[in-house]
Amino acid sequence: VEVDRFLIMEAEDAYYDGPESNWAVRTEVSDYSGRGYYEWFNPANTHGGGLIARSSQLWFNVYISTPGTYIVSVRGRINQGDNNSEHNDVWLKVAGDVADFYSYRRQSDVDQYRRPDDIANSEGVGESLAASRGYLKAYNKTLGRWSYETRNVDFREANIFAVFDEPGLYNVSLAAKVRGFGVDQVVLIGDPAWQTYDRLTNRLAVLSQTGDKKHHDCE
Repeated sequence: VEVDRFLIMEAEDAYYDGPESNWAVRTEVSDYSGRGYYEWFNPANTHGGGLIARSSQLWFNVYISTPGTYIVSVRGRINQGDNNSEHNDVWLKVAGDVADFYSYRRQSDVDQYRRPDDIANSEGVGESLAASRGYLKAYNKTLGRWSYETRNVDFREANIFAVFDEPGLYNVSLAAKVRGFGVDQVVLIGDPAWQTYDRLTNRLAVLSQTGDKKHHDCE
């Protein structure tokens, strides 16, 4: 449940009805939040090509009480290899009666937006298939640690946002894309003062130390 334009979802609290040979809750890598993190392990059923099966999806129901524009962040970690462009992403979707869901960056004084509807049937096969289901690629290029730095658009590092015009119940889902990427949390934050990854990291560190984070957890 969102409180004060802030909401944390622990990955291991997601609804998942697939086999443990696909997504599995792990604790091998330290510094995770909560009881563990999810990682995709099925070598024969990865979804980099955009083929998103139900058995690859993690689901959260979230309640937004304060309408606005929220940055969407996945706290993730590259747990396989040492290349920051591999084993580094998932598919991400915010659904329900959401007003808008897009990635955004400003380049050369031009606002650049990218929505699933813009990508479907116009990009590479993988991204267009995923976009036709409402998903955007969410990647993380940080090596050796957990990070909230979630981006869309290869090499251009666009941030991902969801716009909620009305209070209500919405859905956030992740779908597997590659093996070896750990997912610890999904965070929605609607306060512009905290919509940078350094500030978000500091804010969550304080919440973890004080125990206030539990007040914001999505059950």
